[in-house]
Amino acid sequence: MGSLGLNSLKAIQVIVKLEDTYGISFEDEDLFFDKINTLEKIINTLGKYVKE
Repeated sequence: MGSLGLNSLKAIQVIVKLEDTYGISFEDEDLFFDKINTLEKIINTLGKYVKE
């Protein structure tokens, strides 16, 4: 997502916003940049915490 301007700091900001929005807390192992460096990966990771 570098082409969209997502660097490691912005990725963490997105994760914090998602945690606040959904009332969840990501596990440390899900916060490695290689697990959240694309929109698809963020959605997949979020899916582990948010159930329909």
